[in-house]
Amino acid sequence: MIPARLRRNAVDVWGTAGAAWLDQLPELLDTIAADWDLDIEEPFVLSYHWVAATTRADVPGCRLRLRQGRAVGGVDGGTPGSRALDVARLLQPRVS
Repeated sequence: MIPARLRRNAVDVWGTAGAAWLDQLPELLDTIAADWDLDIEEPFVLSYHWVAATTRADVPGCRLRLRQGRAVGGVDGGTPGSRALDVARLLQPRVS
């Protein structure tokens, strides 16, 4: 679920920090999906951010965008409340 281009660029640009972020990304996505009751689609093939369309019963048609260099919640691991605020900022309406 991590596009090859993103993997290559994250490691090339951010080195071990980029590799660590990619290693943690599947667990982070699972947590976000469970916390927010999201169905996360396959990610778009982008260069430096992980972005995918998502659906949720009360919020149809959003995108989830994650980037390296900022832990969810803005601190190491975040707290459930700060994670909620961060994810709320990351859920963006789809533009057709």
